[in-house]
Amino acid sequence: MPFEFNHLRIQPKALRLFFVGAAVLTAISFSAIAQSQPVACDTALTAQDPLSAYLDRANACLEPVGIMLERNTAQAIADADFVIAQDASFAAAYAVRSRANLFANRIGQGLADLSVALFLEPTNVEWLRWRSELMLFLNDFDGALADISRAVALAPADDALLLERSRIHERNADLASALTDAEQALALNPESAAALLRIGDIHYTAGRDQAALDAYRQYLEVATERSPLVNARILILERRLADN
Repeated sequence: MPFEFNHLRIQPKALRLFFVGAAVLTAISFSAIAQSQPVACDTALTAQDPLSAYLDRANACLEPVGIMLERNTAQAIADADFVIAQDASFAAAYAVRSRANLFANRIGQGLADLSVALFLEPTNVEWLRWRSELMLFLNDFDGALADISRAVALAPADDALLLERSRIHERNADLASALTDAEQALALNPESAAALLRIGDIHYTAGRDQAALDAYRQYLEVATERSPLVNARILILERRLADN
């Protein structure tokens, strides 16, 4: 699952190709804390070890430790630098270094490294998804939409990607496209609470009260964790429709 910023819910992504997906906002928000104390990630390595072992250690250094979510970004960057020095075409090393730079609040460097990783592996859906989130954070809607659309084209059966593109369309005030993507996501996964929530939110924003209420009620039927905001909106919608 993708990260969902709507309704303050964040879902973790799986580790893919040495790249642990991380919410851009979370990385930046905790960067100062993460640098406060280097975290030990002391796997002993030698020049004879495979380069993948250095990336494994770099990823271990970026795992949050303790209640302060400390990370050893310096060691992760050093390990990625070592890999890149040995093999400048090792795309995953740039992705790891990008993540470390973002945790260290070096946004420009993080974006540059992620772009190099995607230049080397342009069909990596996870990295496209993550750069789209970063571009959205930087209010580059065109860049965010271009990356997520490339990801959708590469993985058209991934309903989560469609929901992410739906959110970008909504942020860009294109409610028609946002609704199209959300409905397509629901068609792919008819039991998707996230898709029903998206559809309800879009109709609510557009002022289509009955459609919003219908979607929210369907959401409540399948959701395992209910949004207090949805409950509040249902009360508002029911009152509005009753008054009319």
